[in-house]
Parts: sequence; structure tokens; C-alpha cells
Amino acid sequence: MVQVDDVDLFRLGDSERSKIAEILGDIPPYCTVVFTYETVAWKPDKRQKKLWEAMDNNGMVVEFARQSQRDLIAWVTRHFAANQKRISPELCAYLIEITGGTMTALSGEIRKICAFSGAEEICRADIDAVTEPVLDAVVFQMTDLLSQGAYGPAMQKLRQLLQMQQEPIAILGAVGGQLRRMGTARTLLDNGRNAAELQRLCGLGDYAARKTMDAARRFPPEFYCAAAELVLETDYRMKTSFDQQERLLEMLVLQLAQEARGD
Repeated sequence: MVQVDDVDLFRLGDSERSKIAEILGDIPPYCTVVFTYETVAWKPDKRQKKLWEAMDNNGMVVEFARQSQRDLIAWVTRHFAANQKRISPELCAYLIEITGGTMTALSGEIRKICAFSGAEEICRADIDAVTEPVLDAVVFQMTDLLSQGAYGPAMQKLRQLLQMQQEPIAILGAVGGQLRRMGTARTLLDNGRNAAELQRLCGLGDYAARKTMDAARRFPPEFYCAAAELVLETDYRMKTSFDQQERLLEMLVLQLAQEARGD
């Protein structure tokens, strides 16, 4: 079996696409070629007929959709029970959010948590002790802390991301994305809508949607316009100045804190 991860075939050059089409039409019967798409979106362009026909005639598209939050919580609960451990649905939801919600990641983290905890009942401290959250989860925690007025801990979350050697531009993108979701949540709140609508619009799980709505209501509506401008300005300075990107991120968090306080 040959596995190729996250290559957008339809964005290759003409000659490369032609070569791929020839290869796909001449795969020997003892070989299977698998193209996986996890961090890159699968967006076939059927106008590129030669490549598309080679794929359509010689292969198949299979989607492994993520489970719903409800199904994942039940799955996580069963896996802890198989290790003679109990865990609450709320902590299941928390674990799902900080790991990104893939079963592969969850399976490994569950084994680590069970090995670490000496108690029958899993607590949040057990999860936090051994689980390294994904980028979006830490950014989620950072913006939630900002909304609570906990500016020092919010800065510590940023420094945690930098210590995890996350790329500053990726951190900025995640911060901007979360602030946009919070701005959407604030608009929904002001129009009498609920977390279910935010789930539908932003593709969030129930836990993340409820937490985002809670955080969003703590900021005034005008905060989100100012925050968007600050993110754009930081992005521009990261790409055009010689200033340290890590320092620019720290300045962004301080400026967001100022806006949140109304200074």
C-alpha cells in the first residue's frame, strides 16, 4: 500500500497532473494507493477532465466523517469504562475539545490519562496533567480568560503556545478565527439566538458553542470591531516589519486586554 498525505492534486502543474493521471490508470493489481486529506481540504476540480476521469475510473472517494459530540462522549465514556475508570459527560466534552476531537488523538490521550490517574473517577487535573491541547484549544482558553478579565493568565496561555513551538503566524490565525466566532456569537445573542445557531453557522460542538456564547456576552459589541483591526494590524506588521513575531503577539494580547477594559 502506498499512502500520500495532504497533497492537493488538482493544484499541481499541468505536466504533474498528467503524470498522476497516467499512474492512476496503470496501478498494478497487487498495489493500493491511498490519498488522505486531513489538514488539506479535498476539493476535486472536475473541469480537469483527464485527472478527474483517472481518479473516478480507477478509485473511489470515501469520507470518514467526524462523530457528533453526543456519539463521541458515549465513545469516550466506554473507553474509560474499559479501563475501569469513570468520567463525567462534561469532562468528556472538555477532553474532546482540547484534543481536536479525532478518535485517533482521543484514543492515545485516554490511555495516558488512565495510566496517570490512580483514582476510579477522572478529574480535570488528571486530563490537564498529561494532555497537550491542540492550538485552537489553547487559543480558546486564552480568549475565554480575556473575557473574564484574567489578563495575566491569558498572557501565560500565549507563552504556553510559544513554548510548544507553535508558529506565531498560526497562533495569530487561530486568535483571529476565535475572535470572529465570538463576534458571530455576540451578534446572535443581540438578536435573541442561542448556541444551537452558532453550532450550525460555525460547525462547533455543543461544549465549544456554549463556552463561546458565554465568553462573547462578556465583551461589548464594539470590542469585536476593534479586535478585528488589531488582528489585521498585527498580521501586517508580522509580514512587513523586522519586529519579533513573538513580541507582536504579546502586544496584541495586551491591546486586546486594553480594549476589553475600555481603556
